[in-house]
Amino acid sequence: MSRHATLTLLALLIRASLVLAEGPPADSPAKAPGAAAERKASTVIHDPGAREKLLGEHLLTLQWIGWERPGKATVRIEDGVLLLKGEQRGKENGDFLAIEGRITQVWEKEFRFSGRIETQVSYINGGKPCAREGEVTFRITGKRRYWRLKEMENPCEGGNLVDYVDIFLR
Repeated sequence: MSRHATLTLLALLIRASLVLAEGPPADSPAKAPGAAAERKASTVIHDPGAREKLLGEHLLTLQWIGWERPGKATVRIEDGVLLLKGEQRGKENGDFLAIEGRITQVWEKEFRFSGRIETQVSYINGGKPCAREGEVTFRITGKRRYWRLKEMENPCEGGNLVDYVDIFLR
């Protein structure tokens, strides 16, 4: 085979692999909202030991609700994706912390989370729920035995208040 034919064949193979990686076209039935064929990308694991620390049940807290009555968060794996779901309920006033979504990347002392974190505290934001949606970072610093939400500013209080959302190591 000539050099030109080899390069042409290689270019076609690369193009075909890129098309396959993109998946079906946007208007394809497989891309329709709610279609079972739609898959989320697997969690990128930079540190396998950290992945093992994340899997399972953990205590979950928001300082406004208190550390003496922690909630529970669970990390499980489904089709290569680490999923995080948990809640903490206050003793009164309907206060709560709820978290649900997927972990996109894991390093030794931090992970990226994509999903929803919702809080409700009777004396914050007029007692109404406050939601964060999108991607955030949880990080262990120093000798702490928990991952803390890095983006602490409460989005419903104009940056004048911080929320300590903590997920404790087992």
